[in-house]
Amino acid sequence: CWDAKINGKKYDIDVSNWLSTFLETPDLDLVYFDDQFEGRICKDIIDPPNSARDYDVASYHDESPFHLDTMESFNDLNQRLKTPITIYNFRPNIIVQNVQAPYAE
Repeated sequence: CWDAKINGKKYDIDVSNWLSTFLETPDLDLVYFDDQFEGRICKDIIDPPNSARDYDVASYHDESPFHLDTMESFNDLNQRLKTPITIYNFRPNIIVQNVQAPYAE
């Protein structure tokens, strides 16, 4: 699953330039999954745990279409670790804060 080659279409150069400028990182491209491409059938993904159904189709994500983390859960975890980590170790694409309690997501 991690080594799967997956097609994508690049947005135009204006988007790439804006993204590179905003993130202060040269030569970035934003891509999207076009309907003409074939996604990965989840039943063929053997990396455990696979809670996807056999007929689910994944494109760029490993198992689900998004990964949401809360700062409260992350901060609670960091208090338990000897060496703090960053939330980006988990590669979330949505980070929420000011929830009622850790693990309320």
